[in-house]
Amino acid sequence: MLQVQITLPSGRSNIAVEANGNTYGSGQSFSITLQRFEVYQAQSEGDLTGTRIQTSVRAAVFSGNVRTRVELSASRDHLVQQMLPTSKLSQPTFLFAQNQIQ
Repeated sequence: MLQVQITLPSGRSNIAVEANGNTYGSGQSFSITLQRFEVYQAQSEGDLTGTRIQTSVRAAVFSGNVRTRVELSASRDHLVQQMLPTSKLSQPTFLFAQNQIQ
C-alpha cells in the first residue's frame, strides 16, 4: 500500500483537482492511498507546476501536457516526462547535444 500526499501550488486561481470525491484548489493538500500497480492521474485546466508529492515508499511520478509546442517545431504533441526527486536535483547531470538539421 502506498500513501500519497499531494500539495497543490498556491497563488493560482484556475487550479481544480478532483480526488476522493472532493475538489481541491490552489494551496490545498489531499491524501490518497494506492494499491500495488494502481495509478492516480491529476488533471487541471491550470498549471500544476510546483505541486509537491510525498509518498510513504518510492514511487514514479510523471508530468505532462496534452498539446505542447516544442521550440522550432510546427507540431504540437503530447509530452510526458518522469520527474526526479528534489534530492537528486543538485547532483551532476549529463546532457547530450543533438545535431541540428539545417
